[in-house]
Amino acid sequence: MTQNNNPKIEVVNMKKEYFKKNKKKKTKKRPFISDTLLISLREALKKGKQALIFVNKQGKNSFSVCAKCKSVFLCKRCERALVERKDGSFSCLHCNFSTDIFPHCANCKNITFTSIGVGTEQLEEDLTKLFSKNKIARVDSESMSKPSSYDKLFSDFYSGKIDILVGTQMAIKGLYTPNLTLAVIIDLDQLLSGNDYDTDEKAFAHILQIGSRIGKFGKLIIQTYNPNHTVVEFAKNNAWNEFLEEELTTRKLLSLPPYSRIIKLTLELKSKKQADKEAQILFDELDKICSDMDLTISEPHAPLIDKVRDKYKIQMIITLKNLSKDFSKNSIPKELKEKLITLKTDWKIDIEPINIT
Repeated sequence: MTQNNNPKIEVVNMKKEYFKKNKKKKTKKRPFISDTLLISLREALKKGKQALIFVNKQGKNSFSVCAKCKSVFLCKRCERALVERKDGSFSCLHCNFSTDIFPHCANCKNITFTSIGVGTEQLEEDLTKLFSKNKIARVDSESMSKPSSYDKLFSDFYSGKIDILVGTQMAIKGLYTPNLTLAVIIDLDQLLSGNDYDTDEKAFAHILQIGSRIGKFGKLIIQTYNPNHTVVEFAKNNAWNEFLEEELTTRKLLSLPPYSRIIKLTLELKSKKQADKEAQILFDELDKICSDMDLTISEPHAPLIDKVRDKYKIQMIITLKNLSKDFSKNSIPKELKEKLITLKTDWKIDIEPINIT
């Protein structure tokens, strides 16, 4: 069933934008602001309306690679890609590590880097050049560091002092004003690039949430390099119910939530060798305890981000299958529960985790 209370959705094929903008150029750069977006922004601003532009990365880019050896510029403490800032430094979004304004590659000592992707700071900078007469504001954890920043910015937005709001998820929670008629998802592919079982669901939720900010009289622009993706197809047709049905059918076939319960066990230690050893010991113990239970336990493995604040992570995923329709009967088996509550404090037990990668 197609919903009628959602905004008009326009999907922009960024592959066409890429070839159009690089047709006669020697350097091939990925555009982030499509012609469709520019035209829609100009029309909205000309009418005195406001726009919300969502990008799921703060900083100037998604990550940087060394121009010489092509290695990703990583945080020393987290082994996570560093994000470039306006002053030329790079910072980690997981810890307080930050480089000086003249960083060098840890692999080859080169001092030049190539930016990949786009973040809130770069988008704000580019839009300011294109719309110099309009007020543009940015909403992310860096710009909203002071307790009073959030209230002041949204007060200015509600009163019409801000024309274009560029932001991460902080910008799409609880925001609504009748003057907001245009919303944009700059890079849907970034939302669809996750490895979790619910990646499509989360991307769909973002589309719903952003679209709800502008209502049925507004327009939502989705920029993507994969316009034929299932999520995109359902979204542009406002086919929310159909998406839900297909997602639940897949989840049921694969015994994924809500047709199973997931418990994530995560160990964090400064010694990777010790973490691997302790995780393997626990896995062997759990494998014996749970051999007759209707559940599966993954072997110890590193998560997507396996080092945070100088500590190495290793995890296991326990999946409880064949759940009863009576939720009260889907408790953790007694023998498993007794083992879990005796784990050392280095272990983190996460029941129904937000992510498992």
